[in-house]
Amino acid sequence: AYFPCPLGEEASLTSNTNNDLPGILADGTKFNSGFSTMIIKNDENQNTVDGFIKVSFKIPEGAVVSDLAILYWDGTQWVELIDGLALGGGRKVALGGSFSADGLYLEALVNFTGTFVLVQK
Repeated sequence: AYFPCPLGEEASLTSNTNNDLPGILADGTKFNSGFSTMIIKNDENQNTVDGFIKVSFKIPEGAVVSDLAILYWDGTQWVELIDGLALGGGRKVALGGSFSADGLYLEALVNFTGTFVLVQK
Protein backbone atom coordinates (compact mmCIF):
# COMPACT_ATOMS: atom_id res chain seq x y z
CA ALA A 1 0.00 0.00 0.00
CA TYR A 2 1.14 3.54 -0.75
CA PHE A 3 -0.10 6.25 1.63
CA PRO A 4 -0.47 9.96 0.78
CA CYS A 5 1.90 12.20 2.74
CA PRO A 6 1.70 13.84 5.14
CA LEU A 7 -0.99 11.66 6.69
CA GLY A 8 -0.62 11.78 10.44
CA GLU A 9 1.50 10.45 13.23
CA GLU A 10 1.65 6.78 12.33
CA ALA A 11 0.69 4.31 9.60
CA SER A 12 0.86 0.53 9.62
CA LEU A 13 0.54 -2.32 7.18
CA THR A 14 -0.01 -5.81 8.60
CA SER A 15 0.05 -8.98 6.50
CA ASN A 16 -2.96 -11.30 6.83
CA THR A 17 -3.33 -14.99 6.19
CA ASN A 18 -6.60 -16.68 5.31
CA ASN A 19 -6.88 -17.76 8.97
CA ASP A 20 -6.83 -14.26 10.45
CA LEU A 21 -9.34 -12.50 8.22
CA PRO A 22 -12.25 -10.70 9.92
CA GLY A 23 -14.84 -12.62 7.88
CA ILE A 24 -15.21 -15.78 5.83
CA LEU A 25 -14.76 -15.46 2.06
CA ALA A 26 -17.61 -16.62 -0.18
CA ASP A 27 -17.63 -20.26 -1.29
CA GLY A 28 -15.56 -20.78 -4.42
CA THR A 29 -13.39 -17.73 -3.66
CA LYS A 30 -9.67 -18.52 -3.37
CA PHE A 31 -7.56 -16.36 -1.03
CA ASN A 32 -4.22 -15.27 -2.53
CA SER A 33 -2.94 -12.62 -0.11
CA GLY A 34 -4.14 -9.92 2.23
CA PHE A 35 -3.20 -7.06 4.50
CA SER A 36 -4.69 -4.53 6.89
CA THR A 37 -3.88 -0.82 6.96
CA MET A 38 -4.24 1.65 9.80
CA ILE A 39 -3.50 5.35 10.19
CA ILE A 40 -3.27 7.05 13.61
CA LYS A 41 -3.57 10.82 13.89
CA ASN A 42 -3.92 12.69 17.19
CA ASP A 43 -4.03 9.29 18.94
CA GLU A 44 -7.17 8.27 16.98
CA ASN A 45 -7.64 5.69 14.24
CA GLN A 46 -8.44 7.45 10.94
CA ASN A 47 -11.00 5.53 8.88
CA THR A 48 -10.63 7.86 5.89
CA VAL A 49 -7.81 10.03 4.56
CA ASP A 50 -7.46 13.12 2.42
CA GLY A 51 -6.31 11.93 -0.97
CA PHE A 52 -6.09 8.26 -1.87
CA ILE A 53 -4.21 5.16 -0.73
CA LYS A 54 -2.97 2.85 -3.48
CA VAL A 55 -3.76 -0.75 -2.55
CA SER A 56 -1.62 -3.05 -4.67
CA PHE A 57 -1.22 -6.83 -4.93
CA LYS A 58 1.35 -8.73 -6.99
CA ILE A 59 -0.45 -11.01 -9.43
CA PRO A 60 0.40 -14.65 -8.60
CA GLU A 61 2.11 -16.74 -11.26
CA GLY A 62 -0.36 -18.83 -13.23
CA ALA A 63 -3.39 -16.86 -12.02
CA VAL A 64 -6.29 -16.31 -14.39
CA VAL A 65 -6.12 -12.50 -14.27
CA SER A 66 -9.72 -12.00 -15.41
CA ASP A 67 -10.84 -13.86 -12.26
CA LEU A 68 -8.83 -11.74 -9.80
CA ALA A 69 -10.45 -9.15 -7.54
CA ILE A 70 -9.53 -6.96 -4.59
CA LEU A 71 -12.01 -7.27 -1.73
CA TYR A 72 -12.47 -5.00 1.30
CA TRP A 73 -14.02 -5.96 4.64
CA ASP A 74 -16.64 -3.25 5.31
CA GLY A 75 -17.32 -4.42 8.86
CA THR A 76 -20.07 -6.89 7.93
CA GLN A 77 -19.14 -8.38 4.55
CA TRP A 78 -16.53 -8.54 1.79
CA VAL A 79 -17.05 -5.95 -0.95
CA GLU A 80 -15.33 -6.01 -4.33
CA LEU A 81 -13.54 -2.74 -5.05
CA ILE A 82 -14.85 -1.31 -8.32
CA ASP A 83 -14.49 2.13 -9.92
CA GLY A 84 -16.64 4.80 -8.29
CA LEU A 85 -17.92 2.65 -5.42
CA ALA A 86 -19.18 4.63 -2.38
CA LEU A 87 -19.30 2.65 0.85
CA GLY A 88 -20.79 5.22 3.22
CA GLY A 89 -19.03 7.11 5.97
CA GLY A 90 -17.12 9.05 3.31
CA ARG A 91 -15.36 5.91 2.03
CA LYS A 92 -14.82 6.04 -1.75
CA VAL A 93 -13.09 3.95 -4.40
CA ALA A 94 -11.59 6.14 -7.13
CA LEU A 95 -10.21 3.21 -9.11
CA GLY A 96 -10.85 -0.45 -8.40
CA GLY A 97 -9.27 -3.58 -9.79
CA SER A 98 -7.02 -2.06 -12.43
CA PHE A 99 -3.69 -3.42 -13.61
CA SER A 100 -0.43 -1.56 -13.09
CA ALA A 101 1.35 -0.17 -16.16
CA ASP A 102 3.78 -3.11 -16.12
CA GLY A 103 0.91 -5.63 -15.73
CA LEU A 104 2.42 -7.21 -12.60
CA TYR A 105 -0.01 -5.81 -10.00
CA LEU A 106 -3.74 -5.47 -9.43
CA GLU A 107 -4.41 -2.09 -7.83
CA ALA A 108 -7.14 0.09 -6.36
CA LEU A 109 -7.22 3.72 -5.19
CA VAL A 110 -9.24 4.20 -2.00
CA ASN A 111 -9.58 6.90 0.63
CA PHE A 112 -10.03 4.52 3.58
CA THR A 113 -8.13 2.04 5.71
CA GLY A 114 -8.98 -1.51 6.72
CA THR A 115 -8.53 -5.10 5.55
CA PHE A 116 -7.98 -5.88 1.86
CA VAL A 117 -7.49 -9.23 0.13
CA LEU A 118 -6.61 -10.44 -3.35
CA VAL A 119 -8.85 -13.32 -4.40
CA GLN A 120 -9.57 -15.48 -7.39
CA LYS A 121 -13.32 -15.66 -8.03
